[in-house]
Amino acid sequence: MSEIRTHRRYDCARHGSVAVSRFKRAIGLLGVVGLVLGGAGCGANRHTVTDRSKPEPATRMVIYTGETQSGAPAVPISATTSGYCWSNSEAAARSDAWRCTAGNNIHDPCFGSYGIDYVVCPDVGPWTGRAIEMRLTKPLPPGANQQVQAGLQGDPWALELANGSTCEFLTGAGSLVAGLRENYSCSGHLILYGDPSRSSRIWTIFGGAANSPQLIEQKIRIAWF
Repeated sequence: MSEIRTHRRYDCARHGSVAVSRFKRAIGLLGVVGLVLGGAGCGANRHTVTDRSKPEPATRMVIYTGETQSGAPAVPISATTSGYCWSNSEAAARSDAWRCTAGNNIHDPCFGSYGIDYVVCPDVGPWTGRAIEMRLTKPLPPGANQQVQAGLQGDPWALELANGSTCEFLTGAGSLVAGLRENYSCSGHLILYGDPSRSSRIWTIFGGAANSPQLIEQKIRIAWF
C-alpha cells in the first residue's frame, strides 16, 4: 500500500509566537529582540518591499542673465577687454545676445542691452559663474536684434548632460551625420548632433565621440538659454 503524506501549512502566527516565547524565556532578553527575530522569520514573507527610489529629475531650463536691472554686471568679472559687436549671436537666439570681437578673438554669445557701454561674455560657458566684461568701442548695431526671438524659442547655447559633460553651441559650418548638424562641442571629446528632443520631461540629443561609428542618445540635465 502506497503511503500518502499530507503536509500541514505552517501557521506563522501561532508557531512564531510560541518560538519567540521560548526564546525569550531561554535567554532572558527583552521582548523587542524576540519580536524582531520573529518578524524576520514570518512577517517578512507576508510583505513586499516598496521601491522608494526617486524618479530622475526633469531637464532644467536656465536663462542666463548678464546684467542687473541697475545696469551692473550680474556675474563676477574675471577679465576686462575692449571690442565691439557687429551682429546678433549665432549661438543664442536672444534679442540681447551678440557676436562680438576683441582683438583677434571672437566671443559668442555676449549679452547686453542698448543704453549701456559694455557686454558680458561668459568665460568658458555658464558653469564657471564668471564672465569677461567687454567695453564697447562702438555702439551695438541698431535694429539688429528686432528679428530675433528671445527666451526659449531656439536651441540652447549651452548644455549640461546627465553624465556630467558640458557642451557649447558650435557656430559656423558643421558636418552632417544622418542629416543632423554637428551642433555642440562637449568636454570629454563628445560631439552632439541635431537639436534637443523636448518630447518628454527629460530632454535628449544624439551624440558620440569624434569619428565614432555610432551616435547614442544622451540625456540633458540643464539647458542654458
